[in-house]
Formats: sequence, C-alpha cells, structure tokens
Amino acid sequence: MIEQSRRWAWYLVAWITLSSGACVHTNGSSSTLPLLSLDEPPQSPNTARCSTIDSVYQSYIAASDTADKTRIQLTLIRSFPHDAKSFVEIFGYWTQPDGSFASGCLYKDSQRYILEPLQSVPRQNYDEYLGMLIGASVGQQWQGDGVNYLQHLVRNELELHPESMLQHIEALGRTEALAFWAFYFDNPVVPEFPRFLIESYSENYPQAMHTLEEAQKGAELNR
Repeated sequence: MIEQSRRWAWYLVAWITLSSGACVHTNGSSSTLPLLSLDEPPQSPNTARCSTIDSVYQSYIAASDTADKTRIQLTLIRSFPHDAKSFVEIFGYWTQPDGSFASGCLYKDSQRYILEPLQSVPRQNYDEYLGMLIGASVGQQWQGDGVNYLQHLVRNELELHPESMLQHIEALGRTEALAFWAFYFDNPVVPEFPRFLIESYSENYPQAMHTLEEAQKGAELNR
C-alpha cells in the first residue's frame, strides 16, 4: 500500500483549483472536490450493494442469449459505484482508525467482477459504461487489485476509443478533469504521456487536453 504522505503529495496536481476554493458541480449541485481521503475510511463494507452487484453478475454469467447478456450487462454497469469513494468501499481497501486493514466485500474477487464482464461492451451500453468509468476515476487514488483494474479499463478505453472518452472528460468541470487525469497518471509505474491525444484532439477538446498537460506536470513534480 502506498504511503498516505505520498498520496497527498501527488494531489498537488490540483493545487491551483484547490487553493482557490474551486468547486465541482455534479447533477446541478456544488461541492468541494471529492478527493478520496485515507483519513475518512468507510465505516463498514457496503454489503447491500455488494450483494446486488454479485446477484446481477451471476445472472450475467448464466445468460447465454446475446440480447439477455447485453441487457444484464447494462444493469451491472448501473449497479457499479460511480464515484471514487464508493468504488473503494466495494472493490478497494483502507486502514481503519485503529490501524487494522479492511477491504470492500468484493475486493478479493474484484478481477472477476470488474474485468470479466466489462472487457467487451456493446455500443448500446457504451455511453453509460464510460460515465461509470470516469465517475469512479475522478479523485481516485491508485491501489493494487480492484482500483488498478479500474485504471486498466480507463487507459484501455483512452487508447482504443479516445474521442468517446474525451467527449465525457470535456464535459467535466476543470477541477474534476484534473482529478480524473491525476488518477490516470497515478501508478507506481508512471505511464508514458499520451502525446497522440494532444496532437489529434486539442482543437476539439481544449479543456480535456489542457488539464491533461497540467496533470502531467504535477506527475513530474512528484517523481
């Protein structure tokens, strides 16, 4: 587990917006940026939501008809956490106030729940899928296992379907976009800068590309 001090040093990538008291807007409401804090661990695993996800996942695996599988996959995507903290409550881990280790109730099998049903997403489910990926990534901090699988999916989609991803990122507020790109770079093995995005999409998605460059500078400061 990466040290907490390093986690907060990394989020210097959002120093401009945070120091200015910037807010993000979600569903028409205003709130401070929801950077996930290890000082505020979940009180307990979200067992009810875990049970729902598991039930839908089992139905997805059992389905043999393509149309049924597509319909159930959409239900699964909708049941997944759409924000950073909720995602960790299900698929991640944290240190409790007494110093003990705790994890989400689907953490141990996170690869099965995340990668298996989401490696191939049909067109009719794709927009909601990207919304889930990006929502769970905004303010997220890298962890091994479940959160790492989320990051894998995000990077994979940016490589394979960059314009679809950038349309969603461009629609974010500037602070949210910075927090998304912060997670993109946040890994013990820092990825290469995706220069092809800047070269191909700066004109159509200026905010997404500007915040990408800002986040990359923050990553360099933290190395």
